[in-house]
Amino acid sequence: MNSGDGNTGDFHDGPNNNDPFDIVSTKSASVDRLKRWRQAALVLNASRRFRYTLDLKKEEEKKQTIAKIRAHIQAIRAAYRFQVAGQKPDETNQLPQSHKSADICKDSWLISRELAVGKWSMDLEQTTTTFFGDQRYLCPLRVSKKKGPPEELHQSNSSQSGIIDEKIRAPLKLLAFRKEHVLVQFWSPRLVGKSWELTTVDRPYGLGTSDNGLFRYRQHSENHPILLDEDKQEKDFGPPARVFRQGLPEWTCDLTNYSRGDFPAQDFAIRCNLRGYLALPVFDSTGCVGVLEFLTSSGYTSMAYEVQEIHKALKTENLTTPQASNCPASNVLNEHLQSKLSEIRSILKDVCDIHELPLAQTWVVTPFSSFVPFDKVLEKSCSSFDTRCIGKVCMSSTHLPFYVPDKCMWPYMKASQEQHLEKSLGVVGKAFSSRGSCFCKDLTKLSEEEYPLVHNARMYKISGCLAIFLHSLEGNDDYVLEFVLPLDLIDGGYVSLTKTLKQKFEVTSRFKLGDTSSIQEVRPSTDLSVYNKHDIIQTSSNCMTENSLFHSDSSNSIFHSDSSTSESSTTDTATTDSAKFPDQWSATNRSVVNIDAQEKSNTLKQGIKRKIESDPLPSAISIRAFKVTFKTDTQKFQFDTSLGLSILKSEVDQRFKLNGMDFALKYKDEDDDLILVAIDDDLEYAFATLGSNMSRTFICTIH
Repeated sequence: MNSGDGNTGDFHDGPNNNDPFDIVSTKSASVDRLKRWRQAALVLNASRRFRYTLDLKKEEEKKQTIAKIRAHIQAIRAAYRFQVAGQKPDETNQLPQSHKSADICKDSWLISRELAVGKWSMDLEQTTTTFFGDQRYLCPLRVSKKKGPPEELHQSNSSQSGIIDEKIRAPLKLLAFRKEHVLVQFWSPRLVGKSWELTTVDRPYGLGTSDNGLFRYRQHSENHPILLDEDKQEKDFGPPARVFRQGLPEWTCDLTNYSRGDFPAQDFAIRCNLRGYLALPVFDSTGCVGVLEFLTSSGYTSMAYEVQEIHKALKTENLTTPQASNCPASNVLNEHLQSKLSEIRSILKDVCDIHELPLAQTWVVTPFSSFVPFDKVLEKSCSSFDTRCIGKVCMSSTHLPFYVPDKCMWPYMKASQEQHLEKSLGVVGKAFSSRGSCFCKDLTKLSEEEYPLVHNARMYKISGCLAIFLHSLEGNDDYVLEFVLPLDLIDGGYVSLTKTLKQKFEVTSRFKLGDTSSIQEVRPSTDLSVYNKHDIIQTSSNCMTENSLFHSDSSNSIFHSDSSTSESSTTDTATTDSAKFPDQWSATNRSVVNIDAQEKSNTLKQGIKRKIESDPLPSAISIRAFKVTFKTDTQKFQFDTSLGLSILKSEVDQRFKLNGMDFALKYKDEDDDLILVAIDDDLEYAFATLGSNMSRTFICTIH
């Protein structure tokens, strides 16, 4: 466009110009060119308006964010002022004389704290793990992001530390807990100069929620590494260092149980609203590589769930940590020990098949494998991670031989593995303490204190039980064999069972069976009509002579035999055992009774009759008929749906020998649609829609 000629404003279209937007003269421009020029102008204007709208939207979002931050700070400021207004004038944390300067300082602190919380939140990432079943209702962790190589004084071992950190970070993303107010962090050693210390700096951690108290404790842990000096007093280490050095867990349901010397950060943790505590050593093929620390605001009575979940997650990275309800057999890769346990299982199977017993299992005393603070003192405890076991010597059946020919007893066996028994109580405990045999004709009549599994016994209609001590001659190990008895063996029929056991163990030179000549009978404390609480039943074929003396007083009951012509060797054995183990006879309510066979039979029958008439039975509506199909195989069985989906899956897993594979159960509804059973409520609903029909067919599919 030329400004000097008379054609100002005119556009000339040169003959050699092919650009549609280069219009020199509008008089000679074609209509097509003018249309394209107009279209281009419209697109350009629309683009400009769109960018302007985006800019306005971003500016508005920025203003809203700033307004939210200001409102948050003002709310915190108001809460702080309200708190200060209620404080006494002589308290040390009162406002300075210059309220204006105090407000400015406090506002600065609040703003810095908000910025710190934002920094911590940006350091975390949401898990991408998909949870199934009951885990869908739990709280997953937000795990710290991977960082670059740390610039530390221990560059020589930073590479190995980075590998371990990544192995820890991956399992943290698989964890979900009962409550969201949790902190899980990893402590590992690093070399600073010539000293080793445990630190959480740049180590993986996870939070259940963005909480200021959790952030503060995490920052406190980063700022307070723990020295591992040899000359340092052990109580001054703190739990992570003790767990790392000893390789044993430490836990409590209440941090106030610790003394300040045993837990230096106790006061700070309580101010951060933390209560429950768990520290687990983490092992790889080389040994202990660090400590995983778990803190929560909840005071759980048992940490077993958290321990098991952490153990399963670490297992995915070939790392391990102690399990809940553990026993020595599960940690020992000893072929000789495994051979002994296999022999025990074989004998249990033979005895159950011969006498048609529904269940047999093995118990052993659990070692002290964890530490618990109790009354400000650290005490050794078993591996149950349950407050009920603190201060007790317990017995466990986990990872020990068992045989369950009656599949309806499978849930009861599972419950036994999850429950510890006190060594001195119940049928199993008294058999171990006496190194002999113990019998109970009605477990459902015992108190929960004496037999914690009494509710399970009532649910599965278990009545009689026989427990026999077993000693290993090779490894000096002690076991107790427990047999659940059917009704036809309660009335004196267990004597033939003991004879079968003696025959089986006489063949092997590895074991010595406990005394079976006189069997101690455990009775409910409320049933004193015939016997005292604990009786000794003579199982020898020879009865005592008239010269036998019976001595009894209020504190002891001791069995003597003055007959020199007695043909029974078992009487001598019983006398020897009573002298060798006087503790078993020291209870107030114990006596030795020789009962006529007919009288004993009548009494036992009366007891069985009383049991049938008075025992509360589980609701019949919860016992359902199942038909499960897997590929070409189909199995029918009865199952108590009140036990839940996880127990049902265990039953299906064993029946079809799935070896722990992940599978799902589905059924067809009235519309012929396949319905997935994902939670316990789904299982109940599957039968609720059947009406009077009690049977349901399920399809087992592998994921």
